[in-house]
Amino acid sequence: MDEVARTIAARAGAPARAGEPVFDARRWPAPKLPQVEVTDALLDRWLSEHPTHPDLLEMKIRRRVSEQPEVNETTRELLKAYAAARPVDPYPDRALAMAARERGKPEQALQHLRRLDLLEESDPAYALELARLLRATGDVAGASASVEKAVRINGYDPAARELAAAIAIEAGRLDTALRHLH
Repeated sequence: MDEVARTIAARAGAPARAGEPVFDARRWPAPKLPQVEVTDALLDRWLSEHPTHPDLLEMKIRRRVSEQPEVNETTRELLKAYAAARPVDPYPDRALAMAARERGKPEQALQHLRRLDLLEESDPAYALELARLLRATGDVAGASASVEKAVRINGYDPAARELAAAIAIEAGRLDTALRHLH
């Protein structure tokens, strides 16, 4: 054990003595970490041993997307596995929703946008996109609930207020539409 480690171990848990300097992390020696290159073959081997490890899944997905931006079936399955392994990360749902929109299948984006909207409390973007998609599919009640959330988050966005008013008119709620227009 080197001298710094012995000193830290001896002082651990002991109260600071008057006049003695407090340990400063900037003075600690830098750790000597081994340089490891994670090749695709090594990553695949690790994934075969630990197929639900979220960090390995994320690394695999990000490499695939950087090499091939289009989300194909293999990438889609990896994104679903990653979403199950790390349910609080919005990345897989964002990627799957965008892929569904790009393929011209916005109805498949709905489930991912719903999950993203549930996780988001301060940005109305997911609620607005969900409202637009639900409106396009004819679900005026769902669109109304989503757009109301969006205007609660950011009540000063005129485009969101206009969308809320339009959806309220389609729902036959003219008093609500008038409130949004005012």
